This record gives sequence, C-alpha cells and structure tokens, in this order.
Amino acid sequence: MTATMTAQSTATAPQPPAAILRGLAGRAETIVTPVRGCAIHWRLWGSGRPLLLLHGNAGSWSHWARNIPFLARGHRVIAVDIPGFGDSGMPPEPYSADSIAALLREGLPALAIGDAPLRIVGFSFGSSVAGALAKQLGPQAAILVVVSAGHLRLSKAAIPPFASWRKLSDPAARRQAHRRNLEVMMISRPERIDDLAIEIQSENTAKARLAGEKVTGPHPLRDDLTRLACPFSGIWGAQDRTIGPHMPERLALFAALGRAGHAHVIADAGHWHPYEAADAFNRRLAGVLAEAGR
Repeated sequence: MTATMTAQSTATAPQPPAAILRGLAGRAETIVTPVRGCAIHWRLWGSGRPLLLLHGNAGSWSHWARNIPFLARGHRVIAVDIPGFGDSGMPPEPYSADSIAALLREGLPALAIGDAPLRIVGFSFGSSVAGALAKQLGPQAAILVVVSAGHLRLSKAAIPPFASWRKLSDPAARRQAHRRNLEVMMISRPERIDDLAIEIQSENTAKARLAGEKVTGPHPLRDDLTRLACPFSGIWGAQDRTIGPHMPERLALFAALGRAGHAHVIADAGHWHPYEAADAFNRRLAGVLAEAGR
C-alpha cells in the first residue's frame, strides 16, 4: 500500500523547471545552420503554416516556453536562438538588426519550409530583428507581429537598476538577483514570478554574449514598419514598466501607420506578457494571425 501511494504521489508531483525545459526541447526537431561562421540553432515543433518566434534581449527560444505547445497545435513553430544568444554562435561584426536578420534569412532554407509564407513574431529586442527580417523577405513574409516592441523612437519610462548577479557565488543570492531583475523589467506582479521564470532567466542570461543595444542601434524598427510588404500588428502588456505609461503613443503610431497596423493591449500584464499572461497572449496572437489569413 505504501509503495502504491508513493508511486502515485511521484507521478503527480510537478516537474522541476529544468525538466520542463528539457522536455519541451526534447520534443523539438533541432537544426543547426552554419552561416558565415555562425552556427544558428533552430528548434521546430508541430506542423502547418510556418511561424517564426524571435526572443527578447538576453533570451533564447525558452522565452516562448508557455506559448509553443499552444501555437504548435496549428503551426510549424520555429523558435530560433538569435546569434549571440542561447546556443547560437556569435555573429560577425558589425552588429545591426539588418545584419542579424540577414544571417537568419540565409539559414531559413535549411528548415525545409520552401517558399511558404512565413509568419514572424518578435518579442522586445527580437521585434527589431523580426522587422528587419520581414523587410528582407519581402513577399515571403506573411505577417509581422511585434510584441512589447520598445524601439520605436517613442517615450519610455525609466526603471530601477538591475541587480548584479555574475559575481555572486551563493546560489540563493543569485536566484534572488534573477528574481529581482524579473520584477524590475519583465513581470508586473512579483507573485507571478515562479520557479520556471527564474530558471529561464538565469539560464538565458548566463548564455547571452551580445547586448541587444548593440544590435538595435538607432532603433530602425519604426522605419522598417513603413517599408514592409506584409501586414503587421503590435501587442503590448498594459503594465509594462517602461512602455505602459506611454502606451497611448504606441496606439497613436500604429493608428497613423494604418495599412493593417493594428495595436493590441493585454490587460494586467507586463513586458514579458507572453509568459505572465500566456493564455491571454496565446488567444490574442491566434486571433491576429487568423485575421491576417495569410
């Protein structure tokens, strides 16, 4: 009896965060494309229309951990580690959104999606790379969705300094620093910062070798949006610490850009709302993609 109860208890116990990420990664097809000396790591799930996900600064594919299972029900989800982040190699200099996007564009043919229209979603820093890629792909880009895009030459609120963690030898202190940084920038409510979020943050920041600011430079995303051949939309979290106080500027910009430039706001969620409010984000993104019909 005791043995049976123990087995049942073990079966229903929640998985450790690292195991959750290993399990999700293990279900992916992993493709590595060497492009101009840079090994780019791509992970693919599901089948259907190809959907490319680009993560945020100091991130990796795991920024989308709470979105991939949902999106893979109807798409061939492709989550890439942008060069300089995650498992991908360093890109050649000089760095820019255009140069990083060009590396991704050269690696895409190895993914066996052919000339199929590509839906592109970029989170935060990744939105700048996504915009450059959509511009370069021209007619092959079906739609661009920028998520928590900040590089639009619009007002942003200041945030408190990030906690330094690299020189901390105590694991508990490092964990607390990562929690603090998630609270400062990424997640609006401290009680929503769970073990998985901390695992993703700690693993990704340890692997990051390139600062996103070196890539975004003079913030070309706003210009790229005016040059796209495809429709585009933006999704933001209402409680984003840097963007939220100036959300009307984003809404006004997208309204002025017109041409299928729709803006959406996820209530009660912050910068990393694809994680913090995953269900709401997944539904909203699915709706945006369905409306585009491409």
